Parts: sequence; structure tokens; C-alpha cells
Amino acid sequence: MVVAILCQSKGHGGLELYALREHQELESRGIRCISIVASSSMLSNQLEEQDLKSYQLDVQIRRLPLLAAKKLATILEQNKVDVLHMHWNKDLNLAVLAKVFAKRDIKLVYSRHMDITRDKHDFLHRWFYQRVDLLLTISRLVTQNCEKFIPMGNEKIQLLYLGVAAPQEPKPDCSQFFETGLPHRKLNIACFGRIEPYKGQHVLIEAMKLLIEEGLDISAIIIGHVMDSAYDTELKNTVKANNLSEHIHFKGFVENPIELMGCFEVIVLTTYQETFGLVLAEAMRAGVAVIGTKAGGVPDIIEHDNSGLLTEPGSAQSLAAALKQLYTDPVKLDKLSTQGKIRADKLFSETAHFDQLKSMLSDLTQLD
Repeated sequence: MVVAILCQSKGHGGLELYALREHQELESRGIRCISIVASSSMLSNQLEEQDLKSYQLDVQIRRLPLLAAKKLATILEQNKVDVLHMHWNKDLNLAVLAKVFAKRDIKLVYSRHMDITRDKHDFLHRWFYQRVDLLLTISRLVTQNCEKFIPMGNEKIQLLYLGVAAPQEPKPDCSQFFETGLPHRKLNIACFGRIEPYKGQHVLIEAMKLLIEEGLDISAIIIGHVMDSAYDTELKNTVKANNLSEHIHFKGFVENPIELMGCFEVIVLTTYQETFGLVLAEAMRAGVAVIGTKAGGVPDIIEHDNSGLLTEPGSAQSLAAALKQLYTDPVKLDKLSTQGKIRADKLFSETAHFDQLKSMLSDLTQLD
């Protein structure tokens, strides 16, 4: 079986990193892969650095990319591709037209990494989606919305949870967090994620304020790349204005966050609506207790009060109450850490994910 991985996005996020990881993992399992990417993209550069076979293809007209689709069809034919696996929603028209133009039978798989919120049953969308052989979703919410809004038979829509690797470093170096003016306290919390309003870091700051006013010995570090500088400034001004600087610090983007999660007792996710919540699965595999918002795909990851705690989105009071539970009950903290790791190792293992993906792609090519 030969798999072509299509990802024309020029972004630097999880979607692009997943496409790269798929190429590596499927080839390690004996499947020949090629990747088709945009020129001058992060993904293109990384594929080249790792000597993974790839083609650069630039698309000028997204709505009806006839010329690019013919070029893609030629690449698929030359490499005797059996499965075309796409990840970026803007590549759908390109992928379908290439499948139509190709002179060999090619199965089209679409991994939906983002939620879908509007109906796609018009004639044009119906024509494109009915030529997709398998739609993979990353959470129950995405599955339900795809079944509702996308004109495909439900039997072609299958849930495949994302997977994360287990941390490789058993004793992380925590000096970068606790030797820069922030003392190591009884309960040390981290929030990993891009700095932008919908990620909700302000909710954590407000919850911390409530708990510190009660006298709790806690700290929080907010870690992530600044996407919204005005929001970042607002967060830091709030910390300063409320005299929280001895309890809350900010750290920019860090490489391999899963390797550093063991520095903390609790990892929180404060987003208002997260399609999945990969950072929670990473924390659980690192053996750290987690708190996430009861929205989007997070309830797929956390079983409330068993493998973590769920809070109301946007509610500092709800988050403060959850943190206080873990502060005052170390037995519960340990239980959630242990049960969370067991659950994540079973459901969100990167190895298991790509084993299952390989099986799904193989089954698809044998249907005929």
C-alpha cells in the first residue's frame, strides 16, 4: 500500500506536525508514503530535513483548482498511490478533483481536525463530500456534527482519537520555572497554550486571585506563544495590579512541553471550546492531574472525578473550586494522576493511534 499525505497548509501548528508525524509513523510500519505540501512551508522544510519523500505543489485557485488537481493526479499515478489522506479543510476540492482525474482507483480519506458548525448539504458540497471514502474525526462532538452537517453516510464517518507520545525524560529540569523568582509551593499549576482570549488564561488568573485571598499556598505558570499581544499585556497588568506576581509567572513557548509537565502537580486547560484538548492527554500520560473545561472534545479525555476534573467554561469560581479540591485532598490528587495516566495510556497512545490508522487504511483498500 502506498499512502499520499496531502497538507497544503503553511501553518506551524498541530495539524502540520501531525501530517509530518503520520509520514514518519506509517513508514516505520512498512507503508510507503509521499507527502504533497506547499512550497516554502514549515512542513516542506521539515520533510526535506528528514529526507522524507515529498512534492511541492502550489494552488492558485482554491475553489476550483483544476490545474493543480491534474498535477496532483499525475503525482498519484506516478507513485502508484492507493490512499490519498488529506488533513486541511481547504484541500478538499483539490483532493477530490485529483481523485476524479487520476487513472487509477484511489481511496480518499479526510481527517477532520476541527469542529464543523454549518450545514454542507448544498449541491456543490454534496458532490465533493460524496467522493470521500472515509472521514476520520477526533472527538465525539466532531463526529456528531459531521453526521449532522456533512452529506455522507454515517458508516463512512469514524472516530479516531489523536495520540501522544509518552514523555522520555523521567526527571525533568524544572529550574527554568522555579529558579526565576517563583518559589515552589504546595500546589504548582501550569497552563499550556497559545496566549489569546479564547484560550481563557484570564480565568486561571481570576481563580488564583480567589484562592490566594483564602490563603492557599499555590503558584501558576502560564506557558505559550503570544498570539495576541494586547491580551498578553492585559493578563500581565492584571497580575501586577492584584499583587499576584509572587504566585503567577509567564513563560513563553517551550519545546516538547510533555517533557516538562512533571514539574507541576496540576495542568489546567481553560479554553471556552476546544475541539480535542491534546495538552490534557499529554499531561495525563506524564502522570499529572488535569482540570479541563466541560466543552468540546475535553469530556472525551476527562472522566469527571475519575481521571480529572471538569469545570464550567469561563467560570473562575468553578476552576477555583476544582483547584481547592486538589489542594486540600492530596489523596484525590494522587488518584486523579494515577487514573488519568491509565486512561491516557490506553486511549491516547501515539503508538496505538497509528496502529489503528494503519489498520483503517489497509481495510479501506481491501474493500473492493
